[in-house]
Amino acid sequence: MPAIDVTDPRSNVPVTDVGAAGSDVSKNKVRLPAHCVATEAYSDKSPAVTAARPSHEEVTHARDPLHVFDIPWTHSPSTSSDATASKSLPNYRTYVPGRTVLYAGFSSDQDVNLLRHLPFDETQSFGTDNWRVWKAFPHETAPAYFTSYPDFLLDCRGGIYDLESVERMVRPHQASLMDLYYSYVHPQYPILESRETLERAIKARSVPSSLLAGIYVAATSFLDCPPEFSVPLEDMYTFIFRSVTFEGRTPSLRTIQAILLYMQLPPLRVREPNHPGFWALTSQAVALAQDIGLHVDPGNWNISPSERKIRRVLWWATYMQDKWLAHWLGMPSHIKNDQFNVEPLNMDDFSEQLQIEPALSPSVEGFVELTYLTTILSNVLDSLYTVRRGPGAMTPAEVLSHAGNCQSQLREWQSQHHALLTRPNKVITDYVLLLAYYGIVISIQRALFSCVGGTSYYDIQREGLLFHQLFAVFEELLKQEFEGLWLSYCKPNIAILGTFMITALLSSTDDEVYLARRSALDEYRGLLDLMAERLDFAALPRLRLNLLVERFSSSDSGIDPALRQN
Repeated sequence: MPAIDVTDPRSNVPVTDVGAAGSDVSKNKVRLPAHCVATEAYSDKSPAVTAARPSHEEVTHARDPLHVFDIPWTHSPSTSSDATASKSLPNYRTYVPGRTVLYAGFSSDQDVNLLRHLPFDETQSFGTDNWRVWKAFPHETAPAYFTSYPDFLLDCRGGIYDLESVERMVRPHQASLMDLYYSYVHPQYPILESRETLERAIKARSVPSSLLAGIYVAATSFLDCPPEFSVPLEDMYTFIFRSVTFEGRTPSLRTIQAILLYMQLPPLRVREPNHPGFWALTSQAVALAQDIGLHVDPGNWNISPSERKIRRVLWWATYMQDKWLAHWLGMPSHIKNDQFNVEPLNMDDFSEQLQIEPALSPSVEGFVELTYLTTILSNVLDSLYTVRRGPGAMTPAEVLSHAGNCQSQLREWQSQHHALLTRPNKVITDYVLLLAYYGIVISIQRALFSCVGGTSYYDIQREGLLFHQLFAVFEELLKQEFEGLWLSYCKPNIAILGTFMITALLSSTDDEVYLARRSALDEYRGLLDLMAERLDFAALPRLRLNLLVERFSSSDSGIDPALRQN
């Protein structure tokens, strides 16, 4: 297959063939812009290396507009010293065709204190084909180094960029599905670049097939197609899952995008379990994000502004996935607050390169606000739901103190978003934020109930007010007509409400309190029935709640059997 001939989207400089004479690469050339020619490119040192090299389809890519270097790491000798200021160099990007670029952490065996003494060349690079070091930020106390390896040394899987197999499954609706993705999915979950940029990367075969399949599957929910056309969703789900598992050996920004998008896809079937395998996949997403250095703020790195932005977006999307799923499953988060320093998101991170249209800015603002709410959730989990010290093991004074601190953070957020909490706009993101906000409030209330429920410390009126406020949100939601992606975090927030209501009902010792809680549960079940008819994310919470009510109504649990008829 001939190498793809494209033009650098930023400089309009035609690409030039680069290959080591007499090697396989001279036949299957890696193409780079003329001003980016490396002195050597994947030179063959031994027959064994030649035999191990991936196929041409795996290592031959045109420049990826999202994250290809503006200038590659050259292998030429250098007389430059470490004093070369990174800001005086052209911007790089952490992607090299056919290579994997990994972050070198402070405690790693490569030792950043040793790396800083290496004789870096004029591109701040040092090493051989099989191991190269790049100095992204020369700083005395907080330097940033990356190491680069050929993919074939990492046992990469063939077919990562076999886009034709994905296109075949959705043909002839590729363009329609891309339209739908950027209309209904991207505004709610803006983890990709602009459509124009992405399509250039797809044409250049630098987008893995797992990500392309995820884009198409996410869009199928909004596709109105003839009966004779059907997307083999089960095959595509399996394909994506298997692909991202293998891609973990050679991670990149694209790998993170594919995993995160996969975990936002609606389930094929609504069953009792909570998305089997998702916690392990979340762990993989966090580990790979750390592998490529997303947990470290790139603000001063010698990389392009567009990569700085997409790195921050992907880190916070990974952070949210980890925290909300940890909350839902009752698992310890994989991310410690003292092990990342990425600056909070702002709207500037979604301008220009991501090209969010002005009309869609409320959705993106909601995404940014959700990251702030997630930091509050993290504090709730760390202070009230740890393995060593859960709410049941705390004294009333301890749990009240921790709950008060978390509530104080929520009140501060509430004071800045009073209009949202009282008069949400008619956009999906506002309701995603509301469900997230109340999900955190419920979790604080549950912790208080576990420790001081039934005592004078517990505010039963506050519990009733919380239910009343949430039901008002549900009633308002049912009046709206929405089309778009509902983030997966909505599902656990309404599921947790149902389980808490049953727990509180079963613990009632006063007839008046019991009747009030039973009435609230009746009302919630009615609202949930209506939501499940229109909103996919309400189906599992409804199934779970009805199963629990049926179970306890048929036993001597104290729940009135009449509830089964509702």
